[in-house]
Amino acid sequence: MKGPRAPRARLVAACAALMAASLLTGCIGFLDPNLPPATPALMQLGVHFLPTGQASFDAHLEPGRALSHEFRTVPDDTLLVNGKGFAPTTVHVDQARDYAGTVALPAPVGPITIATPAVAGIPEVPPTVQWFGIRKLDPDTIVLPSGADLHLHVDPTLRSGIPVPSGLQWFLQLFAGGHVIQIGSDGLPPADLHVPVEFVPADSLGTITASLLLLYSGQLFAADGNYVVNAQFDQHLTWTVLRPGKGTP
Repeated sequence: MKGPRAPRARLVAACAALMAASLLTGCIGFLDPNLPPATPALMQLGVHFLPTGQASFDAHLEPGRALSHEFRTVPDDTLLVNGKGFAPTTVHVDQARDYAGTVALPAPVGPITIATPAVAGIPEVPPTVQWFGIRKLDPDTIVLPSGADLHLHVDPTLRSGIPVPSGLQWFLQLFAGGHVIQIGSDGLPPADLHVPVEFVPADSLGTITASLLLLYSGQLFAADGNYVVNAQFDQHLTWTVLRPGKGTP
């Protein structure tokens, strides 16, 4: 009678050992949960210099996660732009914030100065962005003699900004009579934007709208890389070009 029970006893003992190993493995997983690392605060910023002497902006702040895996908070989420405070337009469940607004510029070239909000758990002073534009040298309306090349003039000197801009590009567009001519290049535009007469669009009304678009971007690392700003900038300069005998008195 005792013989047949021995395999059963061995089976019970094996099951008990397997359960003990499973419990031990579970404890090791609990003590080492393999949580993701902390992430930096990130500000995405777009600045638009307008021909009206104003600048519009839009921004998105992600405060990131702390070592505890919790989303960081933003105790005072006011965004200061040229000294004016802007509250977020949206606050997300992960503590991210959206901003948008328009401010007056002290001069056509700016600057625009944006102080980012402090983020809890990042004790260092939050980064500040300051950027400038370039200056138009011609009046808003100019007269182009018949058969002449078009010359538009700017001061392409770009004052040093924070962060130092990179990836500069410019595009000059001429609009007239449903036609568009565009030229452009990398870097800053030349002081004399020269358009040969054969590329100047003809228009029965004799009016040409010229628009110069300047684009650049930059990245700023602060607080030992725990606060990062990605900024993009664009500036529009415009002229109205009149051709004698076509729209001029």
